[in-house]
Amino acid sequence: MKLVIFVTNSDYSLESDRARLKNEIQKSGAFTVGDFTHDLSAALRAAAELRCTHLLLEAARDERRFTEQIEEIVRCRRNSKRRLLSNVVIISPKVSEYAMRRFSDANIMLGFIRPSRPDRIALDLEELWGDNENGLWDAPDNAGCVKDGDGSAAESIKALLNRLEIPSCYIGYRYLIDAVQLVLLSREQRTMTKTVYPSIGAKYNKSPRSVERAIRFLLPAAYNSRGWRRLFPEFKELPSNSKFICALADIIEKH
Repeated sequence: MKLVIFVTNSDYSLESDRARLKNEIQKSGAFTVGDFTHDLSAALRAAAELRCTHLLLEAARDERRFTEQIEEIVRCRRNSKRRLLSNVVIISPKVSEYAMRRFSDANIMLGFIRPSRPDRIALDLEELWGDNENGLWDAPDNAGCVKDGDGSAAESIKALLNRLEIPSCYIGYRYLIDAVQLVLLSREQRTMTKTVYPSIGAKYNKSPRSVERAIRFLLPAAYNSRGWRRLFPEFKELPSNSKFICALADIIEKH
């Protein structure tokens, strides 16, 4: 069972739905809520006392305050002698590129959940941290349809991801490598939702939706990297998963 520290924002409706959200989070039996507060400093002190590695943060509406929250979490992580706050999920209407970059620097596994009903948030939380709990490298060798492909292709993909500054600690990293390999195997595999995500999900015993979302979390960090403009000058804005995966496969094919 994972111990969760949850920080609400009084500007959002979840502050008034504390009891319901706490019950929904604990209902699955996978989580117990160690603290429930809108004071981030108090939550971080509680995390240190309880040796908590999981933090759920409802992002501040104000960008400056949200940036301060991010930096406070990063400082706590770096100043701790223990591995505190290795997993953070942010409830926010949009993915923050700044949070992606800063938490990656601090080796924090980061996920985003859109504001929703307490039961929906609890379900998303279980899916995200359930993935992290099981890990990418523990799937049975015979699970699913994605097999280990050409080793040289895998190394080429990893080199590209390195140029895009995508850290291997993210759960979508392995999914992304598999997705590109599937596209390289067959042009017909370019239908992500019908072939690629289900195949990867079968390998790791995850839902196609979970695979799609884990890969999507990587895009803001890649888009904000120094290597993006050199590799993908055709993309003037953040592309879809499908376009990104196919563009990576095109680069591998050309070289």
